[in-house]
Amino acid sequence: MLKLFALFFISSLTFSQVVFTTLDDEVYSFLERMTLRGVIEFHSQVKPVPRMEIGRYLNEIKSSFDKLNRLEKEELEYYISKYALETGNLDKESYYLFEHTDSMFSLRIMPNIGLGVRAFGSETSTIKWPGISFYGYAGKNFGAFFEYVDYGEEGRAIDRLKTFTPQRGYKVNNSPTPSTIEYSDIRGSMAYSWDWGYVSLAKDYNTWGSGKYGQIILSDKAPSYPNIKLFFNPAPWFRFYYMAGAVNSMVIDSSSIQMESPASSIYRERKAYLPKYVVANLISVTPWKGIDISLGNSYTYAGAFRIETLLPFLYYKGTDHNFGRGGEADGNGMIFSDFQIRKLDKTLFYASFLIDVLNLRDLLDGDFSKQWIAFTFGAKRIDAFIPYLDVTAEYTRLNPWIYENRDQASNYKHINYSLGDWMGQNADRFRFQIDYKYYRQLKHSLYTEFIRKGEIKDIYYAYDSKLRAEDPVVFLTPVVRKEFRIGFSTIYEPYFGMQAKFEYEYSSVTDDLKSRTPSYLLGDVHSFSLLLKYSL
Repeated sequence: MLKLFALFFISSLTFSQVVFTTLDDEVYSFLERMTLRGVIEFHSQVKPVPRMEIGRYLNEIKSSFDKLNRLEKEELEYYISKYALETGNLDKESYYLFEHTDSMFSLRIMPNIGLGVRAFGSETSTIKWPGISFYGYAGKNFGAFFEYVDYGEEGRAIDRLKTFTPQRGYKVNNSPTPSTIEYSDIRGSMAYSWDWGYVSLAKDYNTWGSGKYGQIILSDKAPSYPNIKLFFNPAPWFRFYYMAGAVNSMVIDSSSIQMESPASSIYRERKAYLPKYVVANLISVTPWKGIDISLGNSYTYAGAFRIETLLPFLYYKGTDHNFGRGGEADGNGMIFSDFQIRKLDKTLFYASFLIDVLNLRDLLDGDFSKQWIAFTFGAKRIDAFIPYLDVTAEYTRLNPWIYENRDQASNYKHINYSLGDWMGQNADRFRFQIDYKYYRQLKHSLYTEFIRKGEIKDIYYAYDSKLRAEDPVVFLTPVVRKEFRIGFSTIYEPYFGMQAKFEYEYSSVTDDLKSRTPSYLLGDVHSFSLLLKYSL
């Protein structure tokens, strides 16, 4: 009876009811594998993806069950139980703290709890968090999601700023001791959908671009921020994405300064930051099976809200000229592209390009380093030599000044964290990784990584021709941070929501500017970590 009801529930939805799948869900890797095996056609440039869309992909894979190997069949059964509501298999559904489904409304509630410990040489740190999450659907067109997690880190090896690391940045709420920090993460969304698209209001993370170890277009490095998203998919070969968000400039608006209770004997100044917004769009087409081409642009600005940014299809930087904005009032515009090629059996080639400023005169003179650009090239091969042995190689380069702007309030950042690749300007990275599975519950990874980070000078060097001539800034100028890392990790996921991760890493870090790198990270360091969590 439950299965018949679930099938009726799903068949009435088409594209309807949008709740986004978290970015770290391993189902994305499974769908990518099935795409490279030719079972489905999953377009992975933009995440997160709605759970209902995941469910449709899983049902499509199930229809080709005989083509799967032993491990792929086990993974499919696992994900069908995890996405039982979305695949119409309620009789196989995994355990939730609370669940309810009827003809008009469904709700799932799950705790989000975790505990971890990490040792850097002789220094240690711990992290723990309690949290709660829920998601649900109503009627045929509405979906909603909420999650609250409260983090606490303690120890002499904690990274307070989380600046030069792929870990997400956060605004610290409290630091009761020098070796303790506390911060929280609140995410949520509500969406209305129809047969070929949806619109959502969310406070969540988004990634645009095919990079596996960082995205130069839009990443989840910065804390989550409120945003409106619009998605159109009127034809199988055409996809359109639009996002408009409100971010924090971290620049004080001097006109907002006022005194709290000035008549009181205890008072203080009250300040507000300049309003700041980011808007972006992306058109993604599949002209031939196995080839995806995506083009778009973004625009970051501060001050009064600009109503023209509500038009989803504009080239936003061009509006500065149409509205007569001078150099002091313009925004920060960028254009970008992304490519995926899946023509070679079980192999993915991908690339992303981003242009902030392009000086054709210098480019024609052979001066590549002065171009404010970034790019990523990568390749992934699944079933290399043996089944479920996957190999990925990726290189990313970010030239000096990329993401920056003469107006600090208009740079491509949120709470001073990059909205693009986590390394920020004047850096490059090469990573080679091998992933292997023999049992569904166990995933092993072995990786090596090389990272270089150049000097970051005052932004006015980029705009003052005299300063540039006297002291030019080129890619990876003398003050350089160099990192070499090699490590392995094992993830054990015995049941839905329950995960344990062990990781070992050897790192060798040098920095000519030692003040920007915590002392416990410098030199040759062996680190170990163990993380236990239970969540959606």
